[in-house]
Amino acid sequence: MAIVSTKSLRRLSDKLPSSAGVAAGALLESADYIDELEALISTMTNKIESIQDELNLSRVKQMDLIVDKADYIKGIHLINEHNKQLREALEFYQEVQDYKSLADIHITRAHLTKLGQDMGATAREALLSTWSEVN
Repeated sequence: MAIVSTKSLRRLSDKLPSSAGVAAGALLESADYIDELEALISTMTNKIESIQDELNLSRVKQMDLIVDKADYIKGIHLINEHNKQLREALEFYQEVQDYKSLADIHITRAHLTKLGQDMGATAREALLSTWSEVN
């Protein structure tokens, strides 16, 4: 099937004899209709391209959010690991019996370090306050 331009249809319409007026009118109407359809196709194509651009931008934003979420999850994991290490240290230092064994060596309280003088009270207090905040 040959593709005919609207310009060709209009020229053909002009070349038809006056006795073919109905045919010439039909050719002109067809040319006008084709022009309207081409304009509509152009408008729709532009709209589709615009929607595709918005969709692509939305996908980029979505990927950014996924990356941000992964970073936050990684950060939370690191914080949890650090908290676990701190808790283990506090639990180690809060054990009173470890400090009592120092007293068994007959060292007077005046000779004990601040750690020995505290005998884990600060660690126990931190563990209790941290635990109550979590619950």
